[in-house]
Amino acid sequence: MNLKIPTMWLCLLATAGTAAADALPYTGVYESWGRVCRGAARLTATTIEWKSPFSNCKRSSYEVIDIASNNEPPRIAVRIKKRSKGCDFEVIQLEEQQIGDAPKMWGINGYPSLEAYQKRELPEWKYAVSDDRMRLHCPLDPRDAPRH
Repeated sequence: MNLKIPTMWLCLLATAGTAAADALPYTGVYESWGRVCRGAARLTATTIEWKSPFSNCKRSSYEVIDIASNNEPPRIAVRIKKRSKGCDFEVIQLEEQQIGDAPKMWGINGYPSLEAYQKRELPEWKYAVSDDRMRLHCPLDPRDAPRH
């Protein structure tokens, strides 16, 4: 049997496979802690969810928008394709952090929009207090491996 698959579908399948392959080393459950952050994020090869006291991002598909290269500390950022009603974030980033001489830790960041993520290092965005610019940063469980 000779199946003909339209080129458009092949491109979509290839793109979906790439995103899943990119996310694979980062998949797992990430527990966040603190008064504002207590909860957990779950990243699978195809979906992400993050529940905390002030935001409830239900399971949704995503696209990988940023991932660390081999010579950078581990980092992945994903854009949620369809936000649930109680979700305050369009972009969720997981990253390993090194602050001074302290042991390395992982953190999770939520950004209200793709623009807020893209401009996160600009002073007028980095220190913003307006809802459309402000990110939420939460430390993750300080064990050696944040995923389990």
